Amino acid sequence: MLLLSLLLIFLSERTAKMFTDLGFDISIPRIIIFSVSILLLYLLLIKKTRLNRSTLANKVGGCLIIFSLLSLVSSSLTPDAIYSLKRWLHFLSLCLPIILICFFLPKSKWNQPNHSLKVHSTVLSSVKLSIIILFVFFIYQQLTHDFLDRNEYRTLFGIEFYRINSLFPDPNFLGVFLSFCAPFFTPAKLSQLRRKRNLLYLVLIIYMLIFSGSRGGILAAAAGALFKILLSSQNFNFTKKSILYSATFIPIILLSYSFFGFSDLVEGLYKHDDESLSGLSRAISWYAGLNAFIQNPLLGIGPGNFVTLDKSSFIASGVIEDWRLKNLEGLAAHSNYLEILTSTGSLGFISWLLFNVYLTKLIATQSKAFDYSIPLGSAILSFNIACALVSYFPVWYFLSIAIYILTIMRPARTGST
Repeated sequence: MLLLSLLLIFLSERTAKMFTDLGFDISIPRIIIFSVSILLLYLLLIKKTRLNRSTLANKVGGCLIIFSLLSLVSSSLTPDAIYSLKRWLHFLSLCLPIILICFFLPKSKWNQPNHSLKVHSTVLSSVKLSIIILFVFFIYQQLTHDFLDRNEYRTLFGIEFYRINSLFPDPNFLGVFLSFCAPFFTPAKLSQLRRKRNLLYLVLIIYMLIFSGSRGGILAAAAGALFKILLSSQNFNFTKKSILYSATFIPIILLSYSFFGFSDLVEGLYKHDDESLSGLSRAISWYAGLNAFIQNPLLGIGPGNFVTLDKSSFIASGVIEDWRLKNLEGLAAHSNYLEILTSTGSLGFISWLLFNVYLTKLIATQSKAFDYSIPLGSAILSFNIACALVSYFPVWYFLSIAIYILTIMRPARTGST
């Protein structure tokens, strides 16, 4: 439990930042750390029961392999190939646990027939511990204003407050993680409102979401609650499935609007954006990134090169003041889908899109057979909603997908391979 909690929080955020500040590249150690972690979790369960392979799980893993290979090609063709290859290696380390689970570990054996329930229980305990640790440091930051990575104000109901990041390097990243945790405690039925401990954790999550100032996190938490209700429902019809798939396609719709309706979007943001210019910065990033993709449509500009992209060169003169553009240089993509599209081109984007489609289908089809996997499945879907507004590829997300696939594997019949 403690190992998984540390993976969810410290190794993915603070520890990584500390090593980076000291000048160490931790991409290669990450490959070792996460591979060993998955193997340890697996070895704890080994005994005599073989597992059936899942065709959908194989497709999920296959799409990641294809995406990784296309990213490698894209990295090798960029002017700064060494840097892009490092970024590719980092991303490969994130994908490796999923690939291991999908293709290699199912060939072996498990310890208990109820292994899925045990793994799920470990995940739930780790999420609870993570929330408690985050909340303690969150309150400390609110009282002292120490270790704030952004001295940024937000206003809510006329009250100004600092945006709190707790153990994450950015308040938006904290919001993404909290929205991921929310479905574990959100009641899908009225009868579940009696579970007071779950409601307590949910209150802590809502409190931290509000004072992190992460609007995308709040939206994603609400979406996660809706996904959990849909996955828990008895009649799983076409409309409900379509809502689940919206987690994959909503980011694409937002990006399309930012490109074709850029002038209207900028005009509206000038009227309603706050002093942080968070809305305007996203609009510029999305518009510039899509134009960069048009110039490099097949294989993109290479992993890691979006931040150094000259975004002002894609904005027509007079649309946005020069001083604003200068302040917004060095912007991140503010969208996982845009990051993938710009970095790896149309080929990499299609493989990433298929990865998400097959993953959504896997969650939708397995929720009835393994009802205890519904919270984790809902959390994974809500992540895409959160990252429609944030560019963020955390360790704990990929590890959670690997664990989800682990929990839905069925013991095979005697004599099967």
